Amino acid sequence: MPHSHRLAIADQVSKLLSHFATADEPISVRRGIAEDWLEDLAEFTLPQVTWACREWRRTQSLRPTIAEIRRLACQAQHHDLERTALADGRQRWPQWLADIWGPEPEGPRKRAEAEQR
Repeated sequence: MPHSHRLAIADQVSKLLSHFATADEPISVRRGIAEDWLEDLAEFTLPQVTWACREWRRTQSLRPTIAEIRRLACQAQHHDLERTALADGRQRWPQWLADIWGPEPEGPRKRAEAEQR
């Protein structure tokens, strides 16, 4: 993982965890914990990690585990892959999205507009 990507993810995780009480661990333990977070989130893009951290902060009242943030980042990653497949024509607009947003071409347009807000 490029150093700048590691720093950006570390910044997002640090900001998130600062909202919750922490134990008074020695700095060596904190470094180890930080390395675990970075290793386990390395596969995700910064926007995916940022979304996962924001979603947790907005919906939960307890300190997250790595697994919980990974689960949310996986959701963001899946959403990104789905949106890319729809945008480049590799996948048709599925019925479940049509049920929510409407059929093509209006449904994809409405969904894209809602995501921009």
